[in-house]
Amino acid sequence: MKVHPVLLTASLSVLLACGPAGAQTIVTLGKGYAHDCFVYAKSGVDPFDGVEVCNHALKEEPLITKDRAATFDNRGVMLDQMGRTDKAAEDFHMSISLNESLGDPHVNLGSMLIKERRYADALDEINKGLELG
Repeated sequence: MKVHPVLLTASLSVLLACGPAGAQTIVTLGKGYAHDCFVYAKSGVDPFDGVEVCNHALKEEPLITKDRAATFDNRGVMLDQMGRTDKAAEDFHMSISLNESLGDPHVNLGSMLIKERRYADALDEINKGLELG
């Protein structure tokens, strides 16, 4: 049986990364600042550096609209983690304006609104995000 080298590498990465219970493993095959921005946002580690990586992606990479929208969403997640809710909300709204079919920015905006005790607005955003998938 022939195994593709990328699949073998990804499988080995998962096996080697297994450690204590609760450890998080992210295996991706992309490259560039936008990809790194995604990894920072999903890992929840070091949002300060992650925001800078996202800034580079938005300024320096020629992103298609969907990827640009996702990068704003990812940066918004980290800004929210840092307590910069106004800027995070701007990024979630920018993401939504760039690609109205993405559900994640609606859910993330809703999560942020819960922290602000704006429950009705949060519920509307989360439901919208869930409808979109």
